[in-house]
Amino acid sequence: MVCPEVRADVLAALGPLAGRNLWEIGPGLGAMTAMCLDGGAEVTAFEIDRGFVSHLHERFADAAAFTLVPGDCLKTMPEYPEAAPEYVVGNLPYNLASHIIWYLLERLSGVQRLVVTVQKEAADRMLATDESREFGPLSILCNLEFEVQRIRTIPGECFYPRPQVTSTALVLKRIRGVPADEKAAILAVADAAFRARRKTLLNNLGVALGDRAEAANRLQRAGVDPSRRAEGLTFDDFRRLSEAFPELGQARISS
Repeated sequence: MVCPEVRADVLAALGPLAGRNLWEIGPGLGAMTAMCLDGGAEVTAFEIDRGFVSHLHERFADAAAFTLVPGDCLKTMPEYPEAAPEYVVGNLPYNLASHIIWYLLERLSGVQRLVVTVQKEAADRMLATDESREFGPLSILCNLEFEVQRIRTIPGECFYPRPQVTSTALVLKRIRGVPADEKAAILAVADAAFRARRKTLLNNLGVALGDRAEAANRLQRAGVDPSRRAEGLTFDDFRRLSEAFPELGQARISS
């Protein structure tokens, strides 16, 4: 990210950094890295590009609070404890942004704040409220424990190399904690309900359960019309469905 005003907005959204354990995904040339180190954070940076890795090694060779992890972050992040980190900042690769968000929010229990730049369409899904066209499993994941806010829209010329898409910077602030088993149940039933977006809940959850008639009974007992589609449900609907289909969450935990 090469625009100073955008970096300043991202830094402001992170808040005080002194003593914070911070992960940076895709540091590139290290401009944001330097700002985070200057703010007193302990920075672990994940970078896949070999040219940037070489540059970062040289630029921060004397920075005791800096750790560089080369390679695909989806392969290297699981090597760290689930409690780390407290903060995450990153210009996420567009083709992997959703996968990275899923890993950070579903698997890491200690994250308190994330400031990420993603493609505008992904940001719209992360921000989506229930009963909207963009609403889906990613919306549920992001809003289950976090407050999601748009920082700003960012044009392509603010990046190097320049992408051909419009980006959006978001901040996610943890506002609640959800027990692991409850979270797994909600996310599992959301995945099942959105499996084929244009099909009804009865079709999708009947397939997930392996028993269409039983799925219909459970939907009715939960007070949810079996003929509805997942995109028309509310967050409360998904909570009730997670209680009605507990084995879906149990399978997710054990996988």
